Amino acid sequence: MRKLMAAIAIVFAASAASPSWAFLGLEGLSYDGSLETSAVNAKNEDDQNDDATTSDRRSDVDTRLRLGINAQVTEGVTSRVELTRTGTRYGRNTQASNASATDLNEEQSTIEIQNAYVEFEKILGVRARLGRQYVGNQDDLVWNFSPRRDDNLSIAALDALSLWYSSLPYLQISFAAGKASENDAQSAISDSDVSLKSLDFLLPTLIPGGSINLGYLMGSAGVTNSTTDDNRLKIYRAGVRGGVRENWLTYRAEWFGNDGELAGNDYEGSALDLGVGLNLTETSIGGFNIAANWLSASGDDNAADSKDESFRDFRALGASSSDRVFGEIFGQSNYLATNVTSIGGFSSPIGRGADTGAQGPGLQVLHVGASWMPTFAPKGSVRLDWYSFNTAENRDADTTGTTDNSDKIGSEIDLTLGYKHSDNVGLEAGFAMFSPDDLIATSNSGAKDDDVRKLFGRVNVKWGGGMTQID
Repeated sequence: MRKLMAAIAIVFAASAASPSWAFLGLEGLSYDGSLETSAVNAKNEDDQNDDATTSDRRSDVDTRLRLGINAQVTEGVTSRVELTRTGTRYGRNTQASNASATDLNEEQSTIEIQNAYVEFEKILGVRARLGRQYVGNQDDLVWNFSPRRDDNLSIAALDALSLWYSSLPYLQISFAAGKASENDAQSAISDSDVSLKSLDFLLPTLIPGGSINLGYLMGSAGVTNSTTDDNRLKIYRAGVRGGVRENWLTYRAEWFGNDGELAGNDYEGSALDLGVGLNLTETSIGGFNIAANWLSASGDDNAADSKDESFRDFRALGASSSDRVFGEIFGQSNYLATNVTSIGGFSSPIGRGADTGAQGPGLQVLHVGASWMPTFAPKGSVRLDWYSFNTAENRDADTTGTTDNSDKIGSEIDLTLGYKHSDNVGLEAGFAMFSPDDLIATSNSGAKDDDVRKLFGRVNVKWGGGMTQID
């Protein structure tokens, strides 16, 4: 690692004067990056009980730093290296729990390389990217590896080959193939590997003001060296999105279907994702936006058969591939997601995508939101969001085998105040409250029906024009 840090230092030094670029064989070096800070004060995430004697409060400030280095390698070939620092928080360094300053040796363990790729401008009309990279689309239900929108400010990336073809006006094709994990060193027979592929066809001209997307995703995870026990999951997707009257009304609709098997159990889940938005004409007090979304992911009503009818994403293979979060608490709270997974039959983190685990109960989410951009504060915004969470199949609420079946998880309301100082500087703060229902409020340890409350604040500073979260 010391050699890596030394190499990074050399790159910075070499970029200070343009004649030095030739020494590294690189031209046109540029830098970009971002610094994000997320502060959270939360209560009742642990036990959903105001009267419990256990500790159920937390007050944390997490940070995420990204620094990108871009260069022209040769004609038609560029490169990017992105260094990231996350997973630490205010008041705690990497080696101890006290708030002592970190030295360079301690910092080495927190700095990671999440981008390290070369990009070919056009090869036979195809743009190609090879190496560690962010892939997928932000807010995608099944396919996204990029900086996450969670309280911990975590980051995901994929070692992959990505291809884009867009030479035809009526068809755009994108393909990605990569490894989410590799269990063996070089020259060894591999097992317990996770390989992923995604193929998308975008038809941008068939619908006025809209587009159609058809996709196929495939993943496999080897359990042993034998191919007979591989975990194979396929996801088919078909969607449409667009707008009318100059996006006064926007819409989207997408269907997902599972195929494949694990040890003789077939994947047969499905999901439907719908959304509509209104961008109203600006009034004397400001502009208003209204949105409504509905997600329905199937559940399994018979865990004893050989079919898994609950909708699955690539978490079924051990790869977290969804960037969709539902609510400040239910979706973005890493602590809540970890501590209520055993309630109501969940075996995957709730609120992140729609995968509720093997033969899980499924998930249904209704979301209604409204935003106001006031005239008297042109850089400010106010957003109010309401969520209702249910399972698709009833489950035993207290895991005791009794007949008190329920499909009710809870509801959440979020209030967010935003301030966009500039295109590169943004701030937001707000309050969220999650109200647990039967599947969380009733448990083996007694009633858990008190609201989870959260105060939050975030600052995001970006610099450099070349940085994108994801292509």
